[in-house]
Amino acid sequence: MNRHEEILARRYAKAFLNVYGDQITQDGYHAIVLALRFLKENREIITYFKFPRMHEEKKQAIQKLVKMFALPERFISLTNLLCKQQRLYLLVVVLKVLLELYRKEKGIMEFSIKSSHELSELQVKEIQQFLSIKTGKIIFYHYALDKQLIAGIRLMSHSLLWEQSIAQQLRSAEQRLRL
Repeated sequence: MNRHEEILARRYAKAFLNVYGDQITQDGYHAIVLALRFLKENREIITYFKFPRMHEEKKQAIQKLVKMFALPERFISLTNLLCKQQRLYLLVVVLKVLLELYRKEKGIMEFSIKSSHELSELQVKEIQQFLSIKTGKIIFYHYALDKQLIAGIRLMSHSLLWEQSIAQQLRSAEQRLRL
């Protein structure tokens, strides 16, 4: 991806958010995250979008994507515009930038919450509240079990990490022994 394409993708994302940003719900946000992950894992779809012509086939593929991930309906207007201007191949970058700008505008941080044992819904909500207080942001999270933590918990975002576990204590002791 060259610099010109990145600038174009940013403009599409900004324009979409200016018009439809207030209509994106938390579920819509998560649907876009899932669609982006799918497109990144299936690069051949973007290669298909680079072929000239075949507008109807591309529109049908996008409609399937919208249904498959329950994307916001307004998303179709963005993809139709990209398709009409023969820039559908920019979709992955547009989605990535759109999510980045949306998080910044709404004060959202994404965290991965991992624990060595099953947490109740109440415990996860308390962790979410703790993170929100500490960061001053709205917290979106993904929760998963991680048996390698050994009696502990790990909270991680793109820029922050907080861990309290036996595994972390063992890593710390190992580092001190190496010195």
